[in-house]
Amino acid sequence: NWAQISHPLVINQNISGIAARGATLLASANTAFVGITGGLFRSIDGGINWVQVSGSAGLPVGGVFDLVGDPGNLNRFYVSVQRLGIFRSDDGGANWTNISSGDPTLNGFITNAANNNAEMAVASNGRLYVIVVISGRAQYIGFSDNPAAASPTWTAMDLPRTLEPNGEIEGIHPGGQGTIHLAITVDRNDPNTVYVSGDRQDSSFPNFIGAPDFSGRLFRGDTTVAPTGAVPSPQWEHLTHLNSIVQIPGGGTARGSSPHADSREMDIAANGDLIEVNDGGVYRRTSPQNNT
Repeated sequence: NWAQISHPLVINQNISGIAARGATLLASANTAFVGITGGLFRSIDGGINWVQVSGSAGLPVGGVFDLVGDPGNLNRFYVSVQRLGIFRSDDGGANWTNISSGDPTLNGFITNAANNNAEMAVASNGRLYVIVVISGRAQYIGFSDNPAAASPTWTAMDLPRTLEPNGEIEGIHPGGQGTIHLAITVDRNDPNTVYVSGDRQDSSFPNFIGAPDFSGRLFRGDTTVAPTGAVPSPQWEHLTHLNSIVQIPGGGTARGSSPHADSREMDIAANGDLIEVNDGGVYRRTSPQNNT
């Protein structure tokens, strides 16, 4: 059963994230369209009445790219505020603290004038992952194992990149569309395994991983492997196309398949499958932990 929520604070907002904890509802909105203010909104009566949290309680005014909750702590939430920071709440969204400003690398990307997206994912053990987009392309992927600390420490990962036949090094956004085509999620059973997706494959067809067309660009990351800065990085394996790439022995799929381009969201199903939503529909990737 459904009831329409049409409070003036949230109607016409471009919603970027939602979370429900009983009667407490949180909704975030970005500024993707002209005239939309964006921000974080909160209801404690099931959506009947709402207040704008942004601009008070430690959360600055600004568009919110993403909103995620900690599965192990139902009172803990995180939001990414455009060009301002990653913020944490430990009381159901009532009060907020900046947890990215203490790390020079992450803070530099977040506060960059060209920052136009940042999404997050929380692992089963509370680890917080974040991916930051600058000028339409992912430029930072990292995580914190103590995001509940007063000043969390952050670990940067390599970027998933490939050297294409035309000599260009491409990440997850060869099309430069990271403003809207971006997703990140963590494996349900392994906090060290993270999945990221962007816009499309590079146009040097067939490209480095055997893509013959503008299909989806998705990778699996392993934080137990140390970053090296190499291209391709041993931290990342492609989730699509050929499983016979010598430099990435665990990448690809059994049948060389891939989803449609332009990813919008990802999540892990109860059976461990990876569910990915994109501009072509909803796709399922079985056994995303390997290339079988």
